[in-house]
Amino acid sequence: MGLFTRERDIYINFLPKVERLLNGVTIAPRFLYYTAEPVETLVVVDASPLGYVLADRVRGLDEKHCRLVFEKLAEFHAASMVLSKEQPKEMSEKFSKDRLTDDPDTIENMLVQNFTYFAKVVETWSGFEDTSKKLRRFISTIPQNMVKWCGPSDEEIKVLTHNDLWVNNMLFKYKDGEPVDLYFIDFQLSVYSSPGIDFTHFLYTSPQFDILNQKRDLLIEGYYKTFKSTLENLGYSPIPTLENILEEIEKRERVGFMWAVVKLFLICMDPSECGENSLENLNDKAKGEKIREIGMSTKRFVSTMQYVLRRMEKIGVLK
Repeated sequence: MGLFTRERDIYINFLPKVERLLNGVTIAPRFLYYTAEPVETLVVVDASPLGYVLADRVRGLDEKHCRLVFEKLAEFHAASMVLSKEQPKEMSEKFSKDRLTDDPDTIENMLVQNFTYFAKVVETWSGFEDTSKKLRRFISTIPQNMVKWCGPSDEEIKVLTHNDLWVNNMLFKYKDGEPVDLYFIDFQLSVYSSPGIDFTHFLYTSPQFDILNQKRDLLIEGYYKTFKSTLENLGYSPIPTLENILEEIEKRERVGFMWAVVKLFLICMDPSECGENSLENLNDKAKGEKIREIGMSTKRFVSTMQYVLRRMEKIGVLK
């Protein structure tokens, strides 16, 4: 499967149906063109003339940005549930395979490499000595469990997830300095799976720490309010309860935890501090350690990851 094959299917076969159901809500920039030869290429409308731009990934998203994200995510998820009920075979055949597990060795190596360095960092944090031991035990379980943790399960609420939901995969539109709309971009990894995947990925990579720490429950409740009302308006039943959604989030906490360790240190880095944060440089031992040292010492990274570690202990992921 080509890099953009799934994204092409999302743009051509799925998003137009979603947006018709949502009656005027636009999820993503308009699709223009796809070709597989001579080089696989997918083109969408440039949204910048319409006023859509990237937010500040280093600072993180404030409450207004996050509420907007969860509102549109709820509409996207809800519409996908309606479509999956109408066309269950198409959804399961096209989008059930998690592309993250296509090359498990590469993903596993990336996870273990970053987690191993992170464990050394955690050892230096006062009050986290015991946590670092639990973290090392967790690292040893990654190889045999990664595919199960990340992949779809039959025993879950299923939506079409974005599956790479972080600040740089969304474009915001502003009015008088306030965010009023957003587009999601980059659907290469979308998978028909638990909504918990999108929640934990976003929460542990993209909000400002104070928002994660103080507003997490309110954001989830805001998502659910829109999710429920959208399903009601579309005549869908039975509608999952808030408790059902909370269960899905908790079941997928490991996914968000893993992505936080893999990418949050890069997100938190000011480009001026270290411009060499490419995957190639991360795989170079000396350059990779320099990048991780800088990124994992930023205030936002430390605060967020201490929060995440405590939560992983609370729900039994780290033990």
